[in-house]
Amino acid sequence: MNGIVERRILYWGDAPSAGTGFGVVARHVLRALRDAGYEIDCLATNAAPDFPDPAAFPYRIVPLAGSPHDPFGARTFVRIVASARPYDLVLVQNDLQATHPAAGYLRIMRERGERVPPLVFYFPVDCSVRRDLAGLLEFADVAVTCTRYGRDEVRRTFPDRACAVIPHGVDCRAFRPLDERGAARDRFREANGLPLDTLVACAVAANSVRKDLARALAAFARLRAAVTAPTAFYLHTVPVANGLDLNAAAAACGLTVGRDVIFPRAYHPLQPFSDAAMNELYNACDVYFTTTLGEGWGLPVTEAMAAGLPVVAPRHTSLAELGADGRAILYECPEQIWVDNAGYRPLGLMDDIVAALARGLSLSGEARERMVDCARTYASSLDWSVVAPRWAALADELCAAHPKPHPRSPAAL
Repeated sequence: MNGIVERRILYWGDAPSAGTGFGVVARHVLRALRDAGYEIDCLATNAAPDFPDPAAFPYRIVPLAGSPHDPFGARTFVRIVASARPYDLVLVQNDLQATHPAAGYLRIMRERGERVPPLVFYFPVDCSVRRDLAGLLEFADVAVTCTRYGRDEVRRTFPDRACAVIPHGVDCRAFRPLDERGAARDRFREANGLPLDTLVACAVAANSVRKDLARALAAFARLRAAVTAPTAFYLHTVPVANGLDLNAAAAACGLTVGRDVIFPRAYHPLQPFSDAAMNELYNACDVYFTTTLGEGWGLPVTEAMAAGLPVVAPRHTSLAELGADGRAILYECPEQIWVDNAGYRPLGLMDDIVAALARGLSLSGEARERMVDCARTYASSLDWSVVAPRWAALADELCAAHPKPHPRSPAAL
């Protein structure tokens, strides 16, 4: 491009340097757009406290300092859209409820004849879509969700709203079975003071109500009481957050933190562990186990699959899709529970959850190999080298369909 910027994107969502699921997706999607010749400005939620390496993240990254009345920076986002900086495209990645407040402002801008660049909204769906929180979904020029489940839920609420599906990806070069898996298993057990024959389940999740980690602890405690082999449960999360105390939950189940239940050391949710460290974790464990009440995707699930770790999960939302066709052990969810004003969420029975976890930990060599092969084949179809170029193609198509605005004096972010 001879040093002249011809195409510019405004991105609003988690910082590509953040250790969140949205951050991981942003890292790969924005890299593909950058490689396709786009300059990118990032209005970044969940930005890590230290500024990222500009060589690894060659974007303008402006951390959004949310307020109680505007926690995700919707007003700042709208102000930048309305500024003199001539963006060719706006890409928003976040939950429906987080982005909803921006829609009203953008609609007013268009009604006044002010230019709003073509807007692509990429969002997960982990429950029924609420019409009163879906303003940006209605406003966006292109709506994209990451699962067929999400698309179908959009259609239930908005039958005439077109919604594309572009899955989240997984880096199959980073997440893979290690040649010395046994050595990884031994290192993990030695580092945590566990007998080398300990069966280890793991979960990677934010400590939030929707992830239902206290129920996972209760299921593990039931299983542990029924087996003779030594067992442990590694939870890659913050034990105390959002008013939830998993130390207390473990103790209430008769589990000892540091022996039966293990949390990572020096963990911060916005500071990512390296892919190599996470891959070593998946290789060191015997099963990935989740009791989540809903997932828009579930990046750790597909990472575990790519790493060759069997997955035990509920059959609902995106997980029914990811774990279909023998790729995971899925337990049924015949009950419902009201959790977060998103409507009733599907809930598994404790006996079924414990039975599924027991099955995952006792898979025969042949059954395990069959499930792992099936899951890894699926994960390979989601490799970022396959998924990410779809974003560059979509951006090129939209930019070609919408005339570039007249040059104006650039405004600093």
